[in-house]
Amino acid sequence: MPLSLDSLFQRIATPGAGAGGCGAVPLGSPTGVYTLDLGGSDQRSIEVYCDMETDGGGWALVYNSVGSEDGRTLSFWNIPYADRLRSKGEPSLGDNHYQGALYLTGQEYRDEVVDLDGTVAEIMRATADGINQEDMHLIHPVRLAEDKEVFDSQFGSGWASADFDADTLDGNCAEAYGVTQHYGDCFVYNLGADDQGGVYLAWLPAGGAA
Repeated sequence: MPLSLDSLFQRIATPGAGAGGCGAVPLGSPTGVYTLDLGGSDQRSIEVYCDMETDGGGWALVYNSVGSEDGRTLSFWNIPYADRLRSKGEPSLGDNHYQGALYLTGQEYRDEVVDLDGTVAEIMRATADGINQEDMHLIHPVRLAEDKEVFDSQFGSGWASADFDADTLDGNCAEAYGVTQHYGDCFVYNLGADDQGGVYLAWLPAGGAA
């Protein structure tokens, strides 16, 4: 079984207040996958995993990254710039998933991680006024609670993929480590590749070595 490592959720507005996305799902509905309109200026319908239980519900899964021993996680997160607002993988907490279009409308975000014992912890809560579609910088990101390092190092920083560098570092983190996402510090995943099958997330300086 894969181990869920990191999940980022967003919601557009308070559920029940004319929100789009998962906020449009009626209160009391079960958590699961829904076909929804994005809202805002983007009228596409997409498949979205909606958490309808946490903190009033209405949370849409932006991405989910899982640890596995077959090496598929690192290859999954090598996302080219042209696919930055597209969907990859099935919307689920059981496998790798990315729904980049949800950055266009996200206003509130929460980041959860799961440790080796299966304990879930919220490590960041933040807000943003959408995202710049060209360089993928979040607009006016503000940390509300929890880990400042997670916010500064990943969420509140620039976008890096192997073919596009808009992070806040001199080097290209994605090119160095093959993991596409927002960066203020380079990080690399070890997803069960060691002798103990360990899973951890390590931040490294630009140009650093794993």
